[in-house]
Amino acid sequence: MLSLNIAPFARLKGYASISKMLSDAGIPYSSVRSLHRGPKVVQLAHLEALCRFLRCTPNDLLTFSENATGPALPADHPLHGLKNEELQTFQKNMSTLTLAQLKAINEVFAKGSEALNG
Repeated sequence: MLSLNIAPFARLKGYASISKMLSDAGIPYSSVRSLHRGPKVVQLAHLEALCRFLRCTPNDLLTFSENATGPALPADHPLHGLKNEELQTFQKNMSTLTLAQLKAINEVFAKGSEALNG
């Protein structure tokens, strides 16, 4: 089953509220509640707005998990590439760092961002 995986991005962007991030991304309030609850249908315009705001691709936002009621997919099926295991590992690793280590990483990111933009 495909799902929209936006909570990790909200945390990485420093948002305490997913709804606030969605609103800042330009998603209309009438759609924010639906997206926050894990929608069954996602408008392409909303997906694009999120990708633009988060500077990512749809593949970064979509997660695939096997549906217990449906037929199993072959191990080499492309949908298995949407499991976002790298993001989960990144989050786990980041959660174990000390504040000093996070500050050092932030400094590296800031320098890298300046180099890329300047």
